[in-house]
Amino acid sequence: MNYSSKLTALLLLAGIASVASAQGALTRSQVEAELATAMRNGDVMGPSGLTDRQLRPDLYPRPAVVGKTRAQVEAELSSAIHNGDMVADGESGLTERDLNPSAYPARPVVAGLTRAQVKAELAAAIRDGDMIANGETGLTEAQMEPQRYAAQRAIDATTRMAQHGAAPAGGSLQ
Repeated sequence: MNYSSKLTALLLLAGIASVASAQGALTRSQVEAELATAMRNGDVMGPSGLTDRQLRPDLYPRPAVVGKTRAQVEAELSSAIHNGDMVADGESGLTERDLNPSAYPARPVVAGLTRAQVKAELAAAIRDGDMIANGETGLTEAQMEPQRYAAQRAIDATTRMAQHGAAPAGGSLQ
């Protein structure tokens, strides 16, 4: 590499580093507070690559899970009985609704996608390589040939970011 290309690379790296440090700058006190919290919770990584909590779980107990109140459990039971969601017998595993559907209120029907929406999703999946390549590996086309779909995925990412009002990492949108 000649001098000018080295200088260009150095300036580029310096620019990227300054942007990265400006985005998430923490004060010394914030870093110390985060470290103290991590040490107290056992989330500090040890030399083995495991956290203290993973090495010694007996020293860092998990917070107690808050259960449901008696009233909540009774309300759920009443709702399950009313809707026929109780298991009818222990052998078949069928619910009361499955055995006698006319005795219970109809379940609400959730609207599905229109034909046009399904066609648009299929076209996008084919374009982006998200279709299963073959039945043997279970990999998608994009996983098998990432270079073929890289440009389209970059365009899709830029479009999504523009829709959410964020600029891509490379600079401004054009």
